Amino acid sequence: MTIGGTSSGNTAQGAAPSEPSVTYPVLTVSGYVAYRRATTTEPNGTGAVSHTFSYKADIPVPEHSQEVDSAWNTFGISSPSAGQRICLGNVALSYDTGGDLDKMTFTHVTEGSADGSISGVAAGTAVTTVVTTTLDVSVLSGSDRDLANSYAKSVLLSSGTVNVPTAALSVSNPQGSSSKNTLAALLATKASTTQLVVNGTAITDNGGFDALSGSWSTDQLTAGRQPLASQTQ
Repeated sequence: MTIGGTSSGNTAQGAAPSEPSVTYPVLTVSGYVAYRRATTTEPNGTGAVSHTFSYKADIPVPEHSQEVDSAWNTFGISSPSAGQRICLGNVALSYDTGGDLDKMTFTHVTEGSADGSISGVAAGTAVTTVVTTTLDVSVLSGSDRDLANSYAKSVLLSSGTVNVPTAALSVSNPQGSSSKNTLAALLATKASTTQLVVNGTAITDNGGFDALSGSWSTDQLTAGRQPLASQTQ
């Protein structure tokens, strides 16, 4: 499956058209996308359900050279050239026993050479960085809840396109956060983002990006590795 992305409402080359309402930067994702559904059954017959989409993504370069590269900079890893800015990612949507969207979680992980921007991690150190953004939908109301539900219903479009806002990668001031009444703005103001940096090349050591693109977990990639830095926004 080939996944396309849009930026500022423009369709990426070879991608199916996205929803017109997507006016904030989103990931350009290509390759294999895996889907997993998990259910927790309650004694009364109801159950909480989660839906997870896992993929390999190419983080887009900002459209304008003067823009801060907030999506990639969050990793604290030296940025490679366009077309090689690869990370593993997944989107998890969790629903409560009543069928209401309860939580939305975006996780992105990549490896490389530390760029010296993260306190306590020397430049040049081989590291793996995990960025997790969680939006607690259960506490939202009104238009904020509507935005979250609208995204959940359209994250996987009938065309096969998955749109993932780059705002989900940023610890602070993400691209698109100034676009009012968008998911990017909602993530910037209401979501919690955690960045974890561990020693070594966990992706390579577990088979590489292609091998893990369909099935991986944060625990799998961080197990037994020395944590070098952690911060939460």
